[in-house]
Amino acid sequence: SLSTDIVVVGAGPAGCMVAKTAAELGVNVLLLEEHPSPGLPVFCGEAISEKTLVEAGLCPETSIISQSIRKAHVYTPNGKQVTIENDRSRGYIINRHIFDARLSEDAVTAGARLMVNTRAVDVIRRGGVVVGVKAERGDEQFIIWSTLVIGADGHASMVRRQALGIPYFKSYGVCAQYTLSGLNLEPDAVEIWLGRKYAPGCYAWMFPKSQNVANVGISVLAKHATKPVIQYLQDFISQNPKLRDGVIISKTGGMCPTTGTLDQVVGDGVMLVGVAAG
Repeated sequence: SLSTDIVVVGAGPAGCMVAKTAAELGVNVLLLEEHPSPGLPVFCGEAISEKTLVEAGLCPETSIISQSIRKAHVYTPNGKQVTIENDRSRGYIINRHIFDARLSEDAVTAGARLMVNTRAVDVIRRGGVVVGVKAERGDEQFIIWSTLVIGADGHASMVRRQALGIPYFKSYGVCAQYTLSGLNLEPDAVEIWLGRKYAPGCYAWMFPKSQNVANVGISVLAKHATKPVIQYLQDFISQNPKLRDGVIISKTGGMCPTTGTLDQVVGDGVMLVGVAAG
């Protein structure tokens, strides 16, 4: 078994930031990541604001930034285009795996210990208080004792389910995304499509990683979906002259809570951050 002040489950952006902050304050932190490296696999459109990069403590270096964004074209349900170009529309399309790797490196530099290929499978309670987690690493099973367990383990959070008894969110979007090459784009502009025609309850997006490559995705509110989300994406691309001839170079997807922050994100010995908290 291991012992630490705080165990953070999940080394995504929220987990890395809380681990870094706690370590900078002199707390012993153990950061768990179930995959071989933070940031992989990528389940993300990869768009962030300039403010987000600053708050993450990172610089816009070329390895992190794929494309700078200066404007957003938004297409309303009636087909009108609205262009937003101001300080709030400025941002970046990032290389998410490198972004997450940098955040994890900063957490380790601050003093946190990172354990990859390590999955937390349950929480441990004593007298109703969460006092640690059960973990697996390869064939090894062990216990990590801690004063505080922080669940940064995403939409399907084990910590949320096991510690707070909250199984899932009441409302969520189902997402699918292709990365397409062979396009001819306005590289510094993201594009957003609203309306039931393409994405019931949510929206479709085109986030350019360069003039020729873009993440093209769609999110559909689950309760409004009448077909698989991948079919919505394929139909959307096939109807868009700008995108229909693109070549698929990668595929991803996921779930996105739409309920906002949960009413309960803390308990005795436990708290939630990031998507785990809504």
